[in-house]
Amino acid sequence: MAALQRPRTTTASTCIPDTARGTHVFTITCYRMHKGLGAGNFIRSGTFTVGGYDWCVLYYPDGDRSENKDYVSVLVELQSKRSVARALYDLRLKDQATGKSSLLFSRPSSFPPFNSCCLVIKFSEILQQILPETVSTLDQAALS
Repeated sequence: MAALQRPRTTTASTCIPDTARGTHVFTITCYRMHKGLGAGNFIRSGTFTVGGYDWCVLYYPDGDRSENKDYVSVLVELQSKRSVARALYDLRLKDQATGKSSLLFSRPSSFPPFNSCCLVIKFSEILQQILPETVSTLDQAALS
């Protein structure tokens, strides 16, 4: 006796993460006047919201800790309480004279979920590569 043929069922599902895009420009005027604030001391940007989460940028003109005192540290901080988020971002330095920006750092998607992530950059070397003609007269920068 022949086996009964039952109808074959095919199913599919899709997972699409919620995504959002935003830009925040944090302008630091008179760059040289902020030097000497001391390692671990920072200037905080205004809070901004992207993707339903609150964020800010912390700028440490003399590094986030004593071993980084010869560097500028920049930290992107997730301020939303009891939250974990995945975030990709670029940090850029904007030349105020031309309006053009240069990429300093891009956070890849392979990083773990976001609580906060610190970036330490050697500011003088980057400025010499990006804006060699303005290093000696630099008085403001914008991070976005």
